[in-house]
Amino acid sequence: MVFGSTLIGTTEQGLVLPVFFYIIVIGLMGIVAIKTRNRLAIIGALFFILSDSILAWNKFVEPLSSSHILIMSTYYAAQYCIARSRL
Repeated sequence: MVFGSTLIGTTEQGLVLPVFFYIIVIGLMGIVAIKTRNRLAIIGALFFILSDSILAWNKFVEPLSSSHILIMSTYYAAQYCIARSRL
């Protein structure tokens, strides 16, 4: 299992269970967004998942160049789309 083997054996061992549950919650957010059939909510959820995926990769797998720009631009795009989906 890539997820477990990436965290196990590092100083981040205590994060395995919380990160696992966070992945479940983020996945459920994506499913709920899809079920709304609201295009902006779906796009926002996908941007949010992408932002968190980049953040996790940068933290637990290997550092990415320009990670801050990638993380924050996808995060703000997610927030914008989610906020606009309620109008």
